[in-house]
Amino acid sequence: MDDLRLLNMEEVMSTLGGIGRTTLYRLVNTKALPAKKVGKRTMFSNKDVMDYINNLDNYEGGPNGF
Repeated sequence: MDDLRLLNMEEVMSTLGGIGRTTLYRLVNTKALPAKKVGKRTMFSNKDVMDYINNLDNYEGGPNGF
C-alpha cells in the first residue's frame, strides 16, 4: 500500500539525500523520475522514487576511498 503514497517535492528532495529543487526538476525533465500533477502541485509516487533509488549505480569509491 505504501507504493500508492504520493510524495511532495520536499519529501523527495529529502529522500534523495537533500538534493536541490533544480536537480529534482532536471530528473523530471529528463524523464529519470516521473512526476504527477495534482492540481498545481507536483507529486511523485513512492514506488517511482524507490525504483529510481534502486536503479542508481553503486558507488565504488574514489582514489582516496571516498
